[in-house]
Amino acid sequence: MTTATRPLPPHGTTRRYERGCRCDACRRQRGADVKRARYLRSIGRPLTVPAKDARRHLDALHAAGMSDQAIIDAAGVSPDTLYGLTQGRSTVRRTTHDAILAVQPPPAAMRNNQRTDGTGTRRRLRALIAAGWPRAAIAREMGAHKEWVQYLVKTERPVTTWTAYRVSLAYEALAARQPEDNGVQPIRARAAREEALAAGWPDPLFWEDWGEIDNPEAPEREPEERRTIRSEAAYKAGEVRHLAACGLTTKEIADRVSYSTGYVEQLLARGSA
Repeated sequence: MTTATRPLPPHGTTRRYERGCRCDACRRQRGADVKRARYLRSIGRPLTVPAKDARRHLDALHAAGMSDQAIIDAAGVSPDTLYGLTQGRSTVRRTTHDAILAVQPPPAAMRNNQRTDGTGTRRRLRALIAAGWPRAAIAREMGAHKEWVQYLVKTERPVTTWTAYRVSLAYEALAARQPEDNGVQPIRARAAREEALAAGWPDPLFWEDWGEIDNPEAPEREPEERRTIRSEAAYKAGEVRHLAACGLTTKEIADRVSYSTGYVEQLLARGSA
């Protein structure tokens, strides 16, 4: 078995120099960084600072219910950096220190174990699946496990206010984005849409029109006419994919499925056909 190694940083960086490279570009950058570090120390702004404040803030964020992944995403730091801080690293780069201190904990009302109706949470997750987001992608956005998302999709039980808050943030981040343009394989996005269509789960556009996603009294099943339109659109998208695989031109495909050539090209380019 081979052990994976970290990729080398690019040339012309101090990090590459520290990994053993002595090319002219790395040596120049190393010299420039040393001079800058000396200057910042001379004016009382060293590149590294004690880690205690950053670590104390991390503890506060964890106590507020934020996951490591949520903190990593919010601060823009690496998992290794976060791990080093939690393990007692004594110093940290000033930029990292400032980025972590800038992360705000969730609202106090969302940090407790109070229970709230789970209707809106369940509907938001189902709507994201209807939009083509697999459970694993939603879980990554939430900083949670896929199994937890699966439970929330199915459960009729109340959820904590913190869970409802995390799901609402993920919904706001993903609902208006195209899964295929954001790292989701087209085949997985199609499978998610087809599952939701078969189950009768409306997409975010339906709830935007209906406007009562949190209201348990609002019907969740979309009108049959709209569902039929979505079903026909999914069928035609499959036809576009099949005809393209058979070698037909976009003009020929457009004539077959009664779409414009531009829309066929858009479907194929997005990989959503």
